[in-house]
Amino acid sequence: FYAMKTAEIQKLKENKESAHIFLNEKTIMYSINYPFIVKLINTYKTKDFIFFLMEFVNGVTLRYYLNLKTKNDFRNIDEFTFFGAILGTILNYLQKNRIIHRDLKPDNLMIDQDGYLKAIDFGVAKDLAGKDSTHTVVGTIHYMAPEVISGKNYSFGVDFWSVGIILFEVFYGKQPFGFGNK
Repeated sequence: FYAMKTAEIQKLKENKESAHIFLNEKTIMYSINYPFIVKLINTYKTKDFIFFLMEFVNGVTLRYYLNLKTKNDFRNIDEFTFFGAILGTILNYLQKNRIIHRDLKPDNLMIDQDGYLKAIDFGVAKDLAGKDSTHTVVGTIHYMAPEVISGKNYSFGVDFWSVGIILFEVFYGKQPFGFGNK
């Protein structure tokens, strides 16, 4: 089995930013080969569509999994440690390859049938090859580091911030900031 991501060529022509995101994701995904990151197998193009043929992850998003949990299911230190270890190895791999994900969140992490996390959706990822930092404001607000939100220069540390938010949510069942939290 495989998963397929599609984009309509006409819509990409109409929206240059979407086209750039799609092509950037293709370039980054082709450069990645890691067991805890979804694999891009190939790309195809027809007259009307572009297709990404990707590894099929038989599972659910971390968001879906967290939404199913009851109040008594949280504060599981073994699960927290396991997910934290996987996320740490993902960040280590990405940083060694000079890539910032910039949108790590439970919606962009799949849990496969064996319980392992896999990072998906590299649409706003950035290859920092030859650079020390970037400054584009991208991502999902509740998982964005303060320097991203403020438009300051940032580097790989912003993904650590996102992982911290994710792990807080895994352990406590809520995000530390936003949605009325103080």
